[in-house]
Amino acid sequence: MRTLRNTAIPCSICLLLLLANSGQAAEIQQFNAGDRFNLPAGKTYEGDLYVFAGDTTISGQLNGDLLAWSGQVRIDGNVEGDVIVGAGSLDISGDVSDTIRFFGSTGTIRGRVDGDVVVFGAMLTIGEDAHITGNLVVCAGVLQLDGTVDGDVTFTGGEANLGGTVGGDARIEADAVRLLSGASIQGDFEYTTRKELVQADGAVVHGETIFTEKPEETGSGKSRGWRMALWTWKTLSAIVVGLVLIALFKSLVPILTATLEGEALMGMAIGFGAFLIVPFASLLAIVLIISMPLGLVGLILFFVALYLAKMPVAVWVGRRLLSLAGSRDPSPYVAMAVGLLNLHLIFSIPWLGGLFWFVATWLGLGATILATRAHLQKRPA
Repeated sequence: MRTLRNTAIPCSICLLLLLANSGQAAEIQQFNAGDRFNLPAGKTYEGDLYVFAGDTTISGQLNGDLLAWSGQVRIDGNVEGDVIVGAGSLDISGDVSDTIRFFGSTGTIRGRVDGDVVVFGAMLTIGEDAHITGNLVVCAGVLQLDGTVDGDVTFTGGEANLGGTVGGDARIEADAVRLLSGASIQGDFEYTTRKELVQADGAVVHGETIFTEKPEETGSGKSRGWRMALWTWKTLSAIVVGLVLIALFKSLVPILTATLEGEALMGMAIGFGAFLIVPFASLLAIVLIISMPLGLVGLILFFVALYLAKMPVAVWVGRRLLSLAGSRDPSPYVAMAVGLLNLHLIFSIPWLGGLFWFVATWLGLGATILATRAHLQKRPA
């Protein structure tokens, strides 16, 4: 499940960007998968840049945000905005003037970042010349910190090696923690491991050092395996149900996507109202005894509607993602599968996933109600 959560973070960020930039597709630069993108040194790009390519290199000046899904991403130029990357590897030797969000395998930062850095991956290395002015949040197998972080450092993972400077507090939960020679923590140092660390000569903690013994995990691998299997079954079954629904009600798909594009706020309001009113009315009918069958039917239909509500949202999300990847007229079946996969990844995030579930459910309920009304109005008397 940890892998699912790590994957879900950039997916949720991407979805937020899609919601925020709907209607601004003309400003998005699209690159097909497998292509190489290079912003050469001496060149300047104005505006946000969305890249879907095998390799992405930013050697010039980008005056905007960077959203990249690539095999490799290298930034040795300047980015005057946020950097949101899903990639096999990320190498930053240039300057980034805002936050970095990275999901992938290996990340290396050797330049300056004027903002926070959030990383979910296998390994992150903060080089000796790196300078992060904000906070550093890492969930990874290995963290090697040799540079400077002005804010707090929070790490969850396998191994943390701290040899640089932390301007705030350091909170570490790992299997192994090493405080290397030359390390300096200006604030408190809280760490949770199975054994107390051995602090090297020359390492300094100016605040309080707090150790919490990490309990032994029993049966965690098996439980994670079952959770992964359950998530896979739920996702695949939802995709199958979605494909069947598209085959049965294909004429409603354009109306649903158009509703989500043009009447998202209205749809969410209607969906929120239905979410509150329908179960209350059904329970009231059950309590009145005489109308119990009607209340039971209403409650069953309500739960079925909750399950199906995410389907139109999945089609819309899938279309947006596929269009960003260069597909001009994606199939609704493919869009459904891509959208549901991303939504289920997002739903697996603790706390944030629940919020997204409610938003997607309200949007889907409202869009279905509005699309059904529009479809019935178009039918001949």
